Amino acid sequence: MKYLIIFSFLLIIQCGKPIDEVEFISGIESYCDGDCWVKLYTEVKSDDSGFYHIERNFESNNPIRFNVNIESNEMRKNLRYNGVSNIVSNFSSKYNYTINSIVFTIPLYNPFQSLYTYNGMIKVKDTLISIDYFKGEKYPLVQPTKIYHSKKKKGKWLYSKKIIPLFKEMVGDTLVVYSDTSFDSKLHVKDSIKIIIHNKN
Repeated sequence: MKYLIIFSFLLIIQCGKPIDEVEFISGIESYCDGDCWVKLYTEVKSDDSGFYHIERNFESNNPIRFNVNIESNEMRKNLRYNGVSNIVSNFSSKYNYTINSIVFTIPLYNPFQSLYTYNGMIKVKDTLISIDYFKGEKYPLVQPTKIYHSKKKKGKWLYSKKIIPLFKEMVGDTLVVYSDTSFDSKLHVKDSIKIIIHNKN
């Protein structure tokens, strides 16, 4: 019985310190040196009303997309993990797109007709393969995947980006992208950016 009492007393002492630490970082001002902040922007400057105008050539055969860039300040040094701030952003929008069909271009080869180079066989022609399994399915334009902030090679702040696809049907529309950034999964800073889509031609 004597040993049991001593063990319990030591256990209470060991559990006291983490409680104090949680209380210490519970204030917003404790996560960063000053206020924790985020900044959203694109490749172009915003107009006087705060809208970003993105121009793309929608007649191109290449995938059409743009980047939403995000910056933030770092967490306090004593709250970092091996010197790294645990800052994660989630993005979303109210814009959805519907898949009509998925088409792949596949090269065809013929060992008896194809010409050869040092790199191998040259294709005879291309063929198109259409997959209708996903036809009619709706998907969010901005995929709900997490991105982690990291230190840029040049610059004082942390940086990351979200790649967003664009479609010709979006020309003239205003796309609002929302961000939710967590500092160590405890403090959340929310922001949004408004983008108007234009056809470059």
